[in-house]
Amino acid sequence: MSKELEQQPRKRNLLDLVQHVAYLEDTEGAVPDELLAEFREEVRDTLLAKGEKVDNYAKLIHYFTMRAAAAKGELEAFVKIETERLKKRITRAEADARRLGDFALFVIDSLGRDNKGKRLPLEGVNYTLTAAGVADSCEVTDESLVPLEFKTVELTARMPGDMWNKACIADFNEKDTTKRIAALQLAVLSTSDAITFNCEYAVDKKKLLAALKEPCEACSVDDGCPAGKTLSTTFASEENPEGIEMVDCPKCGGTGKRRIPGARLLTNKTRLVVK
Repeated sequence: MSKELEQQPRKRNLLDLVQHVAYLEDTEGAVPDELLAEFREEVRDTLLAKGEKVDNYAKLIHYFTMRAAAAKGELEAFVKIETERLKKRITRAEADARRLGDFALFVIDSLGRDNKGKRLPLEGVNYTLTAAGVADSCEVTDESLVPLEFKTVELTARMPGDMWNKACIADFNEKDTTKRIAALQLAVLSTSDAITFNCEYAVDKKKLLAALKEPCEACSVDDGCPAGKTLSTTFASEENPEGIEMVDCPKCGGTGKRRIPGARLLTNKTRLVVK
């Protein structure tokens, strides 16, 4: 069996055919007249075999390219479907955990407090549920409405490397970015076409929280009014002959705290602790 395989002619690959065509082209002038017909037949057969081989290669490349594209499309569709499915699972699980936690806090509140004013725990066989206070925090309801003074700006510049070097003095250390940026400001003014900038905004929650805890400017100046209240004129009556009443401050909504667009202050929050 091995001898039969050795006797079989080896199939020529694309490189063999290309090299053989080049060899035939180089030796065409040296072929005797009596072998010219046979030579031309070999040239025709070799060119035909080369053409078929090239076509086969092209078909295979196209086939595997399309197969890869189809697999990529299936993968993207699968990832999208799975991502949406897992996002829904996360949302449901978080909602269930929040619902059970809120009810457990409601039960804990119904137990009252001890002589020190602390909430009583819910004790089980293996676990204990307790309510713990949460520090004041802020919630961003609409980032686009938050004023720029409560945001940080990250500015990224893209430019050719030689421009970056030319913008800096030769003896500057590359790590000394402060001096480089100062020198770069001058280069930006003269060669701004080659530089592109990307600007990203992020809410500074620490600064925003501090501002939300400040007293309201409108109602904090009214004498004799508690926080969140202000005096307003109304029609005089027997019960109110002066025609003045105390109402919620229209600027802060009665909270007594500063109001900032796109954000709100979260206070007196509790969280469930599982031990």
